[in-house]
Amino acid sequence: MPDQGQARPTSPRNFSEPEIDVLLSLVDEHMPIGQERWKLVEHFYEERASENRWCARDWRVLKRKYERSPHQLARAPAKPTNPSWISRAKAIETEIRVRAELEYELRKGEQTSKLEQLQPYTFLLAILGLGVYVLYTKSRRG
Repeated sequence: MPDQGQARPTSPRNFSEPEIDVLLSLVDEHMPIGQERWKLVEHFYEERASENRWCARDWRVLKRKYERSPHQLARAPAKPTNPSWISRAKAIETEIRVRAELEYELRKGEQTSKLEQLQPYTFLLAILGLGVYVLYTKSRRG
């Protein structure tokens, strides 16, 4: 029986709100596209889990939780009762996709260029450019 001042570890099945917040922060920071990056997220998550007495989780479990969370409510209409982390996860996912596409284009076009060499404003311009392109194509169809 734990002391009154100590929190009990959460069930390995369920993620608590603080665990989800840490997971989203780590995904936002490391932008995991491949398995190696997810293993890095797992490493930092385990550090936080041991500090907070949470259950340790495999990188596959973390990835599955992250990938399923925004999509669980994507089909349902937006409601004010939806958790705030859902919209945060969607925004992070959009950023990861744009970054992956940009990295792919750089590898395809110039083998010497790397995404890390881009200035931060270049990345933002790429995101804005993608948004303008989407709006342009939608306006031409309708």
